[in-house]
Amino acid sequence: MLKHMPAYHNNQTTAPTSRCFWITGLSGSGKTTVANAMVQQLERYGIKPLLLDGDELRQALPHGQGYTYEDRKKLANSYARLAKLFTEQGHFVICATISMYDSVRAWNRKNIPGYHEVYLKVDLQTLKARDPKALYANATCNGDAPVIGLNTTFEEPKQPDMIFISESQLAPTDIAQKILESTTLK
Repeated sequence: MLKHMPAYHNNQTTAPTSRCFWITGLSGSGKTTVANAMVQQLERYGIKPLLLDGDELRQALPHGQGYTYEDRKKLANSYARLAKLFTEQGHFVICATISMYDSVRAWNRKNIPGYHEVYLKVDLQTLKARDPKALYANATCNGDAPVIGLNTTFEEPKQPDMIFISESQLAPTDIAQKILESTTLK
């Protein structure tokens, strides 16, 4: 739970402008967990954010079934355009996606109003231990399974607004709180 009520609640009667929180990191880094914690915290203050989760979007979009470089890039660009569309309509958007391309993140920063990039940097040993989808285990057994960061290139974010490193041992709710408290919601 947020320790401090965001500034816009103190003396304002209108809702804050929209924001886009872009949470990136490798599979198993906690993107969806942190995003869900952010949703819960914002809802306590009467803000109903839109959560765009990469796994759910992959299933919902018609070209979301492939795992080639081109397929992934097309999907990443679709996520970015959706986030821009919703943000421009005044929504708070939380997008939890691997977002493996510098070019997509650069486009986001240039084109999405209120863009705030958060990188959950988790070491490979921790990712393999978590492995909620058994991606890392399957890739070890089946060497041709494409896993970003393991046997597929991941372009690590160069200038995220915030970075959380796995060694920090912060709980997902604490990370969510820090993200929200660091962002001016006016």
